[in-house]
Amino acid sequence: MPCTALTFCLRASTLHLPVSATCCLIAAESDSNRGPRENRSRPSIDALFRSASYAYGNQVIGVVLSGNLDDGSASVLAIKNRGGMAIAQDPDEALAPSMPASAIEAIALDFVLPAEQIGPKLVALAPIESTEEVRTISTGEGNMSGNMSATGQTYACPECGGVLEEAKEGGMLRFRCRVGHMYSPESLLADQTEAVEKALWAAIRSMEEQAEFSDRLADTSQQKKRPRLAHRFTEKALASRENATILRDLLQKTSDEVLEIPLEDGKSEYEERTGTD
Repeated sequence: MPCTALTFCLRASTLHLPVSATCCLIAAESDSNRGPRENRSRPSIDALFRSASYAYGNQVIGVVLSGNLDDGSASVLAIKNRGGMAIAQDPDEALAPSMPASAIEAIALDFVLPAEQIGPKLVALAPIESTEEVRTISTGEGNMSGNMSATGQTYACPECGGVLEEAKEGGMLRFRCRVGHMYSPESLLADQTEAVEKALWAAIRSMEEQAEFSDRLADTSQQKKRPRLAHRFTEKALASRENATILRDLLQKTSDEVLEIPLEDGKSEYEERTGTD
């Protein structure tokens, strides 16, 4: 089947697969390189899938391939809600299984297949003629599903610092702030983790600078024959270095943390679902 790296303003067509190398948004009259990020990306796979479902309705087949975190799960649900179909790569063969595993856990997919079987399956499923009219969508339309209900829980948006509201969309948790930054749970946790790491590195830098400045003050006090004051500055320098070392050790222990959804042993959970054949 012909494939093309998806770029801005590319229209999808029957039996022509747009491969989202940069997760571009296929929304007519929409600028996909502007606006708030969704799941830490702009453009994002969720914006791509959701805009496709709004524009093409039941003609859309969403495919979730190898990738980290849980991107794509919520927007695949949008495709299914509008009569489209959803396929995920078998997590057992995926290099990064989190994305397909998240989709499998959250949504009743039509097929879970090895990567080599997905192309032929798309060819078999793609309609030759479509009875549904393609819908042109404008900027901002399709950015959020209309069936999100707030839970009342709020957090701080890692992107802008604003209020991040928790909501449920088809049984899935989503998070959105006032300006439009959106997250799924795994992506929000990843951004929070990154924000904490940045804050800790900033604290380490401040402590090490404080230790150097305290050493300088201690030297100055010694030169002025003020030993008690010099001793106090020296103790302050030692305390700052000890605190910086503690934070460095903490960051070192958590630096290899990988945000992945653990898979169960065995392949039965990810067997091909063939209910639509």
